[in-house]
Amino acid sequence: DYGYRNKIEFSFWTEPSNAKLSLAFFDRGTHRLVTLPNGCALAQPEINITAEVIRAWLEAEGVHGRIAKSLIVRSNEKGETIAAVFIKQAIAFKKYPEVSGLFKGLQIYYSNPLSPASTPDKLLYSDGQDFLIAKMHDKQFKFGVLSFFQVNIPVFLEALSDIKIYALGSKKIIDYYAGVGAIGLSLEGRGCEDVTLVEINSEAHEYTKENIKLNNSQALAILSPSEQALDYITPDATVIVDPPRAGLHPKFVEKIIAVNPEKLIYLSCDIATQARDFSRLSSAYKIIFHRLYNFFPRTPHVEALVVLDRK
Repeated sequence: DYGYRNKIEFSFWTEPSNAKLSLAFFDRGTHRLVTLPNGCALAQPEINITAEVIRAWLEAEGVHGRIAKSLIVRSNEKGETIAAVFIKQAIAFKKYPEVSGLFKGLQIYYSNPLSPASTPDKLLYSDGQDFLIAKMHDKQFKFGVLSFFQVNIPVFLEALSDIKIYALGSKKIIDYYAGVGAIGLSLEGRGCEDVTLVEINSEAHEYTKENIKLNNSQALAILSPSEQALDYITPDATVIVDPPRAGLHPKFVEKIIAVNPEKLIYLSCDIATQARDFSRLSSAYKIIFHRLYNFFPRTPHVEALVVLDRK
């Protein structure tokens, strides 16, 4: 329940009475900030340590909460951290935090104050590395401070273990919405040497290519929206999908039904759109396994894995 998240995005708040700069979260469904005097209980401990170093530095530099927009800190299983600070003015500082020990890298970005999101509009400062490497089972994965990567690794490994059971023996795997390749590359080398990884995000695609090299893989990385890379689907393939909340594109569903690959493994962060997609696929496929995973304890969000065999 606690200490599991390897990524946290903090906001900042300055107390009007004493000019103290605090880490904060937005209260759910509001624009009201709630301060975090002891950090975040959901975060791996090293994240809170790094966040406090950066908070104290910004306060010492006289940075107000109106200028400091947000802070992203990421970690891996070794406790190494990287951080990105987003500020609303393109300013230079007299002094910067020391990047040393487990604190591996710091980037500072100017971010458009008109955008509520932490947009990296201009890199103002960089020290150390802007990536981490995480080990999952017998593979290693490199990911950036801003790129997508699973935030609850222990539970993700549970899902990955179940996927491996049903992908075992597949000679050809096509992993759509592949991110940095965490699922597809984890399945390579178990009788399967034909792996294709399809991802729309260019930064994630670049990390996928690096992870192919890092793991001495022969996988093929494709930069494309999934619905525009349908020719890779063949009847003898195991197709793996991990789409965003919107679920599968209608063209993708149509292609699956038309080509009828032997197996479809569908990991979803929205069980409603997953159910909708299965209703479209049910004429050609049957469910042979399904399981829920509590990636975010005490929230309404779960991930669902469904394994489909063609009828």
